[in-house]
Amino acid sequence: MNIKEAAKLLATINDVIPSYQPTKSAAATWQRILGDMSYEEADRHLTDYFKGSRYLPTPYDLIVRAREEFNPDALEPIEPPVWEAEQS
Repeated sequence: MNIKEAAKLLATINDVIPSYQPTKSAAATWQRILGDMSYEEADRHLTDYFKGSRYLPTPYDLIVRAREEFNPDALEPIEPPVWEAEQS
């Protein structure tokens, strides 16, 4: 997620909670905390959050939702690389 996408998340929060006025540095902070989460994933988690809560969300709320849907059993194993020395 880039900083413009993080700002879009904050705009969504402001649409739902008009009294929320993010600071100038809020988008950069949310971007840093959410790390590698895509905008699409964060937006989906934010929408789900607002369907069940009327309180101001934090980045943690979105991270928790991402962790809850992660299923390690659904991961497909990959083959380790074969080194040139092993091929001989």
